[in-house]
Amino acid sequence: MALDSLDEFSRKYNETYFQYKNAAKQLLTCQLTQIDISDKQIAINTHSQGTLFQKYPGCLESIFLETPNAQYFNYNKYAIYLFKVPARQWKRGLCIDNHELYNPLQKLFDENRIYKPVFNLNCINHIFNPSYVEPTYACNLLLTKKVISVAIAPYIMLSLSPIENSDLLILWYKTQPVGFIQAEMYNCQIKDVNFEQEIIDEFRKLGITNWIN
Repeated sequence: MALDSLDEFSRKYNETYFQYKNAAKQLLTCQLTQIDISDKQIAINTHSQGTLFQKYPGCLESIFLETPNAQYFNYNKYAIYLFKVPARQWKRGLCIDNHELYNPLQKLFDENRIYKPVFNLNCINHIFNPSYVEPTYACNLLLTKKVISVAIAPYIMLSLSPIENSDLLILWYKTQPVGFIQAEMYNCQIKDVNFEQEIIDEFRKLGITNWIN
């Protein structure tokens, strides 16, 4: 693949997010914030080490421009889903132009009552470094109202029921509510049979074989 000129690189990646490996071999979540065409220098704002200045194209050895897969990540007491916008975009890196951060609870709750995710380095760092909550512990977090929704796998999340004082938790596959869990019994009922096998497969990956009727 031919090396982009700095002008082409700027058009593709300016204001996008990526990962950068520093001298200590640590992967930092970054945003490309400034490009000096005349000096062939780029400025990247990192999540944990401030702004770094790098020469182009030498910096490409330490930059990872691949975008993450569409999946859940846990952030700010919610499970948030990363969408890739299907329309063709000039921008190549992860940014607001070609990705969407979506809280599926918009389907069930008043939008004004739920967290609306935004693109910033702290949030994007959770996308590049997603963590998932052990399923039984996730149920306990929801029952004690310490979270509103929680991802237990890249494509599965659990959320509180919109019904007041309900002891049921909603099971989501990707962005679709597909069933319910009776939380204290860990008894899962799949209401949308089209997703039953997918849920069984995902649960098996987590080592769960006894939650689904």
